[in-house]
Amino acid sequence: MISRQVISDVLAAAMSTGGDFAEIFIEDRFNNSIEMVRGKVERSLSGRDYGIGIRIFNGLNSVYTYTCENSRDHLVEVAKKAAASFNGVSRFAKKDFFVVPS
Repeated sequence: MISRQVISDVLAAAMSTGGDFAEIFIEDRFNNSIEMVRGKVERSLSGRDYGIGIRIFNGLNSVYTYTCENSRDHLVEVAKKAAASFNGVSRFAKKDFFVVPS
């Protein structure tokens, strides 16, 4: 789990160059499958999907980036690089963020 402070820091970095809205998506999912043919196991797969996406909107434009590293410094760097695609000042006031329960 990523702390509330890290999320706040990442969102601040994402909004730093004029974005109107930013969001973070975190996925952590385990996948398992078994393929059988005529009662015989032909294939077995197991894996984990993990990643963090950051999306920033500015008017009708948006940018999306993702990573699988969850350190604070790396996430802030990724958010700043994504935010660099926008220049200027946000047209909307910054609002407090909230965490959507899973």
